[in-house]
Amino acid sequence: MNIQHVDKFLREKNIENIIVHGLLTSVHTHRYIHEAINSAFKYIVETLKLKINVEWIDDDESVCDFYKNINGKCLIFTSPHYNTDQFLPILNDTYYILHYRTHNKITDTLVTKYNDLLKIKKAVKYVEYRGGPNAHYNKMFAQYIDHRRLFWSYYYIPDIYSDYDLDIDAKKNYTYLYQPTNEVHMAWGTNLFPEEINKNIELIKNGIVLNNCSYFCGTIWHTNEKEVLEWKKACISMKFNLSFDKETDEIQHQKKIREALVAPAFQGASQKQCKDWYYIPCRIFKNISYGALGVTNNIGVYNMFKNYLIIYDDNLDNLLEKTLEYRQYAEDNQEEYIDKLVEVMEFVRDNHTYLNRIDDLIKYGFD
Repeated sequence: MNIQHVDKFLREKNIENIIVHGLLTSVHTHRYIHEAINSAFKYIVETLKLKINVEWIDDDESVCDFYKNINGKCLIFTSPHYNTDQFLPILNDTYYILHYRTHNKITDTLVTKYNDLLKIKKAVKYVEYRGGPNAHYNKMFAQYIDHRRLFWSYYYIPDIYSDYDLDIDAKKNYTYLYQPTNEVHMAWGTNLFPEEINKNIELIKNGIVLNNCSYFCGTIWHTNEKEVLEWKKACISMKFNLSFDKETDEIQHQKKIREALVAPAFQGASQKQCKDWYYIPCRIFKNISYGALGVTNNIGVYNMFKNYLIIYDDNLDNLLEKTLEYRQYAEDNQEEYIDKLVEVMEFVRDNHTYLNRIDDLIKYGFD
């Protein structure tokens, strides 16, 4: 378990409070990220046997008194990207982990609140991975943080700092050229902890009775609506059962994923523009950690897992056909299939939990 950097940080900085700020009572999809981060911090504190208070709170006026009465040094996680920090104060002796790239997506305004903290590394941005540092980054200040040269960090303070006219279209998406930043570009992860993945590995080794269906749990919106329709048509044309739902019971959700013959993690075109610019969904990590066969239409995701068991095709008809063909092969070669599935589950267990993500944020953001 890789949490040595967060262990050292919490002890050396004498952190007494860890706060996940915002989305506690929200129905926004991103609430699941806050929930996973909150659970990971609780796990870390319990595992390390630290006397640190961990709380998850909403972003509303009631938190003003909460912060006025709080004692001790704090580590705070929030998501300015989704407008979750309107009532979050800048506190002394506090470190901030912040999910945003440049702007508040809800208000479409540039986030400058944390610039002074980013300069002195008392704040770090958790940026959703979309690819490596492009031409708009000064690569002298970027470094890859994993052996696959995939995830990366970027710390930059411009010689002349001004937030003047940064919201004009010419500069809007490249504000990291004009204002200080301290950011780590990583995908999200699975919401499970290593011990939970180990339990799922044992379930796989003991044998799972699969349901003859395709199962997808999650939001259908403008970024994937076209692909959802295509997948439905592919399943219907092959007379294959399919199910889409928004299961809220986490145990049932994992069970449905694990027991589905096909649990796809397909994505829309905007999330997989090319092999070098793409979004890695948390769904692929979750599905695999639950014990499902990894299925993707994203070449970037495929390349990330290409040394492991993964089914890929950009065409959804072909993807379904390939997956069903592999399932038939796996039925005839169960021992080989289980070995390969366990191998990729262990890869996710060791590299793609929120324990890994938090440790890397601490290591590269605050060191």
